[in-house]
Amino acid sequence: MGYAIRSVLPYVDTFLITDTGSTDHTIKLISSIKSPKIIFDSIPCLTRADITRVRCEHIRKTKTDWIWLVDGDEIYPYKLCEEICTVIQQNKYFGIVVKRYDVLGDVFHCQAESVGSYSLYGKTGHFSTRVISRKKITGLNFTGDYPLEDYHDNKGVRIKNYPSNQFYFTKLKYWHVGYLTRSSAGSSLFRTLNRHKYKIETGYPINTSLPEIFYQRFQQFDLVSPLKPRSAWYKIAAYFITPIKKLKRMVKRAS
Repeated sequence: MGYAIRSVLPYVDTFLITDTGSTDHTIKLISSIKSPKIIFDSIPCLTRADITRVRCEHIRKTKTDWIWLVDGDEIYPYKLCEEICTVIQQNKYFGIVVKRYDVLGDVFHCQAESVGSYSLYGKTGHFSTRVISRKKITGLNFTGDYPLEDYHDNKGVRIKNYPSNQFYFTKLKYWHVGYLTRSSAGSSLFRTLNRHKYKIETGYPINTSLPEIFYQRFQQFDLVSPLKPRSAWYKIAAYFITPIKKLKRMVKRAS
């Protein structure tokens, strides 16, 4: 959470943050970030629909022309933030689809692009619509329950059904750390409604610079260093588990 907030904070006008009922140090962590941009509240969520309602409320409270959705397990490199800001200033697109690395075991390895990939605007891969123009899309809102919620306009048209040329795909990627053990430790709502995120798999090396925020250290209750490499246990487990997962995926594709 701390790294996610700090990675994009310099690039936003206002940062609306809602704690949905954490049991760890989330509230202390957010309170430690001294910025007039942050507007923080706490709304306990007991169901998937509750989470969607919180996101709808954020849209309602947003006064700027653009809304940028950032989950607590998404960390942006500064160059990606700058790319997004440049596209926003062009005022050409309805939204921005942001590519990502789904990291495995540590922040130096990621899942294959073909595994669990999304299909959107004629493309497939690891990405999600994260930045939307409230000015161009009238009545922007969410429908559906987390994690399958989706943007739609005031006529009920899903944003993903808009023409593909109205959306920009980023060249750079953010780090999605939801598959790391520490990214979900201490969370409530039964690990965010039974979505068991921790995954063991060999994956592939990430051959690019890490987000700059990973090299900064903050309060004692903040996350442990994200630069910690995979343990020997993880490497051994991944060596045996990965071939089994690949075989299961082959069988699934063939069926």
